[in-house]
This record gives sequence, structure tokens and C-alpha cells, in this order.
Amino acid sequence: MWSRRESNKSIKRSLLNSLSLVFGLIVFAVFLTVDINVDGWVDEQFNQSLINRTEDLKTYFSDPDHRVPNAPLTQFNPEFNRGDAHEFYQLWQGDILLSQSPSLDDFPHIDKIRQRIAFNTTQVIPTTLPNGLSGKASLSSFGSLTTNQPPLYLVFYKSDKGVEQMLLLIDILLVIGFLSSVALMRYLAVIIVDKGLEPLSFLNEQLKALSENEKHEVPVQLPLFKNTVEEIEPIRQQINSYIQSNSSLFAREKRITGDIAHELKTPISEILALTEVYIRYPDDPRISETYQQDILSIATRMKNIVEKLLLLQRSANFELHQETLEIDSLICDLLDEFSFKYSNLSAIVETNIPTEAKLYSDRFSLETILSNLLDNALFYRQSDSRVQIYVSLSNQGMDIEVINQMDVLLGREQLDKLTAPLYQVDSSRTDTTRYGLGLSIVNNLCEYNGYKLTIQQLEDRKQFVAKIHISNFNVSPKILSDSCDATHS
Repeated sequence: MWSRRESNKSIKRSLLNSLSLVFGLIVFAVFLTVDINVDGWVDEQFNQSLINRTEDLKTYFSDPDHRVPNAPLTQFNPEFNRGDAHEFYQLWQGDILLSQSPSLDDFPHIDKIRQRIAFNTTQVIPTTLPNGLSGKASLSSFGSLTTNQPPLYLVFYKSDKGVEQMLLLIDILLVIGFLSSVALMRYLAVIIVDKGLEPLSFLNEQLKALSENEKHEVPVQLPLFKNTVEEIEPIRQQINSYIQSNSSLFAREKRITGDIAHELKTPISEILALTEVYIRYPDDPRISETYQQDILSIATRMKNIVEKLLLLQRSANFELHQETLEIDSLICDLLDEFSFKYSNLSAIVETNIPTEAKLYSDRFSLETILSNLLDNALFYRQSDSRVQIYVSLSNQGMDIEVINQMDVLLGREQLDKLTAPLYQVDSSRTDTTRYGLGLSIVNNLCEYNGYKLTIQQLEDRKQFVAKIHISNFNVSPKILSDSCDATHS
């Protein structure tokens, strides 16, 4: 089976062909109009010269003495005497031939063109001359109506060979002019198109040069052309944005890979060390009694790290299933899930949520976001403080705030890095149950769903505030209630 392949398309070639075709048609129309007008004008001038010549002959033959077979006219008009003459005339009166040009002596059997015309009128018709050349004849009837003699009938022949040659020369010149104009316009079009595509060629060259700069850690941005080009500039900006984001993603993945290796290296080393010690001293009760539990604890930690990493990966790309959710019911269910870890949950969590407030969102995303924020707030809160969950409604959307007080005051740089994967404020990592992935998952899910995540710390009260702004939702009237407080009281 034959496969049809589409030929490569070129913007430059398409523009050149289109410009050449358009201007070619315009020039062809102009030259064709000129040719038609010139042909008509030359033909009109030829007819006029034929009529003028006929009028001269009529004036001459108005004198009866000139109406003789060999009129003295031929002495001053040698063109009538040549055997290859291009002009002939015959003068008739009725059926009597009064005079004819000597050039007709070689054609004795030529009769006059018998065509009825009005008296004192002249008519020009195309015909074939007696010597076989193409030309035209003027027919004229004239004379005096005061006599009883029939009117005179003058037939004047003239070849249009010279006119045809001149028209042929004009046509050749017009064709040469047309081809020269098309060639010139094609040449100018190439220059104009090359000049117009220069910014695109410059952009293409810069893109080719990017591969040479891959070794640089700092992403190389495409430079601006000599002048800002309205059509090219958005493309350049988008490419630069892609380069910047792609470089950030690459650096982020590189950092995550190193952090993952570091996170997993420690428990693996612990497993190897414990196993080697257990193999060397199998009868030592200090080792054998806790060996299984230690291995289980380390393996559980590794399992949790892997699950968190898989969740982080999934949070960047998965299929959303939008449904109508009641925010108060959703938060209450999450609090029920945390009640097994905190027996006094109702005493340490304070909520303020509008009843019947609904939003259209993905349940997995929202549950994961709120679960990680609540888990962080409960773990890092001051022992004598409460975690606050506020949901507020406005014309701009819904805001969900999770607030807790912390013992330490974080710097601006630390706050900015909180959403980075595997980043922990505790650089010594004394707590083996925290992996620095929760806020990274929250940040990914917020970006994927179009939510806005804001993290800040109020210095005066050491309050850590994580705020989620959701704009695409349908909400019922703003009726505030402490429904969750009542549930967990």
C-alpha cells in the first residue's frame, strides 16, 4: 500500500510564490490592458490614415480631367506604380472603370468590391489585397447629384503589413517587459522576504546555539533582536519562559534525586550495619532482642518515604475528578481521622466554617492538601497552643487558613524553601518521622488545581499561617457556624 508523504512546507517559499503570483497577475493584467489598448489605437490610426488617404483621392478625382486610366496622380505617388505596391485604387462610375493605379496592371481580373454604400460616405472593411497581402479597403461613393450621371465609386486598398510588423514588435517588447518585471519583482520579493524573515532566522540561530550552552548551570536566555518584532517577541518570551521553567525543573529534579539518595542511604546503611552486627554476634541479647523491631522500624520509615515520594510524583500529574464537596463535612471527616493520633483533638483544634458552603473540586486533591497542612500544624504547634482552621467566603472566592503557633521563628529564606521537596527546617534531622515532603505535595496539588498557596509567619505572635485561596466554586449563603467544634466537644 502506497503511503503518501506530505512535502515540507517553507514559509519563505510560500511567501515568494504568493507574492510572485499576485504581482505577476497584476502586471499581466496591466500589460494585457496596454497591449489591447495599443492594438486598438494602432488599428484606429490605420483606419484614420486610410480614410484620410481616401479623402485626398476623392478631392483629386473630383476634377473630371483626372478621371483617366493613367491619371497624373501616379507621377507624384510612386507607391501606385510598383509591382509590389501596398496601395491600390480603382475609380468606377456605374459599371465603367474610369481609372486605376498602375500597380493593378498585373492583376487584370480583379473586380471592384461590390458593396452598396450610402452616397457621400466612406466605409472601411478588412480584405485581401490583389497581390495576396492582408489589408483593408475603404469604399467611398461621391460625386454630384445635379447631373444625371451615376455617382463615382472609389475603392482604395492598403496593406497592413507594416502595422502588423509594428504590432508584433510591440507585443515582443511587452512580453520582454512583462518577463523582466516579473523577474525584477521576484528579485525584490526575495530581498523583502529575507529582510522580513531576518528576526525568525535570528531566533532559529539562537535556538541552534542553545545546545552549546547546555553545560552552563545558569539557563541561557534568547537575546532580543535589534528591534522588537511584534510577531516574534511573544514566541521569544514563551521560549525563554520555557527555558527558565525547564531549567528550574531540571535543577529541582537533580536536587530531589540527591535528596532521595541521601534519605534512603541512611536507613539502608542502618539495615546493613545492624545485619552485620547481628551476623557477627548472633547470641548477644542486646542485639537479637531488638533486631527484628529495629529492622521493621527502618523498613517502615523507608516505606513511608517511598509512599510520600510517589504521592509527590502523582501530585504533579493525574486526572482530576471534579465533584461538589461540602467543606465543613470534609474537614470534620479529616479531624475524625486524626483523632486516633491525638486523643484531645477537640481541645487543640478550633474551627470556624460556614455551614452548607460548597465548592466544585477534586476530592483527592483537597483531602490531601488539608490533611498535610493539618498534620504539619498539629506536629509543629506549641504544646499549649491550639490549631485554628478558618474558612471564609467573599466575592473573590473561598479562603482556607490553617494556623498554628511555633516555638521557632523562621526566616524569609526558610519560608521560601518550605515547599521544596525534602527540605526540613531541622537540618540535623533528629526527627525520623518527618521527611520534608508534605508542603511540596500541597504546593504541587495547589498549582495543578489552580489554587493559590500562601505561607507566612506572623513575627509578633509566632503564628504560622498556611492559606489556600480557591476561586472556582459555588457557595451557599454565608452562615457561619462552629459545627466541627460541636462535633468534637
